[in-house]
Amino acid sequence: MDFDHLVRLQRLMEGIRTRLARSYPTLPHGVRVCQTNMPRLAEYAFGKSFALQCWYRDTTVHWMRYEDFRRDTSLHPITVVQYEPEHEPMIELVEPQAMRLVEDTSPLILREDWKGALALLERADTLQKNRGAGNFFSILGTRLAICYTALGRHQEAEAAARMALANWRGSPNARYWIAMSLTNQKRYAEASAVIDTALFIAPNDTTVRELRDYVRGELIKQGR
Repeated sequence: MDFDHLVRLQRLMEGIRTRLARSYPTLPHGVRVCQTNMPRLAEYAFGKSFALQCWYRDTTVHWMRYEDFRRDTSLHPITVVQYEPEHEPMIELVEPQAMRLVEDTSPLILREDWKGALALLERADTLQKNRGAGNFFSILGTRLAICYTALGRHQEAEAAARMALANWRGSPNARYWIAMSLTNQKRYAEASAVIDTALFIAPNDTTVRELRDYVRGELIKQGR
């Protein structure tokens, strides 16, 4: 354990404790609190559930991993604690039902039930009152962009993808869907600029490369 690593863990734990205390000065007996998107190798600082139990002076409260929440729909944590690497504060809370609705869009998107997925995403957006949860809104925005694109609503897809990027500048998908929406609007030069940035960040992304090749072909046709 080096000093820098220790300080980062201390700040992370302080951020989690402070954010939880602001919304939940007390916790009901026996509840679970879900955690997601935590930095690698940071989870051990929770001491399993001992840190949470110490903060609330209650040995019946427990942490729950997001993987368990996603897999088991019968689990109902009181909140989802999400690490926000590009935000200040670096910890935000997400409504579990809003998160569940976003997860429920995955099979609908695979079945190409775009309207069904869109309805769930819009409901999730309504349920999430805390608008500072950047990673949540980035994921939601990306999925909105997918649905809008499939429905031919390209300007709405662009707006959703830009919202996703604004909430998480490091999003691996937001730039692709911005570029796709611009391409569908035949705004090829703008799409090309977005693609260049996406490939600078992720040079081996084959999907973005395929879009780049298509956009280049269209620009050549326009003599540009």
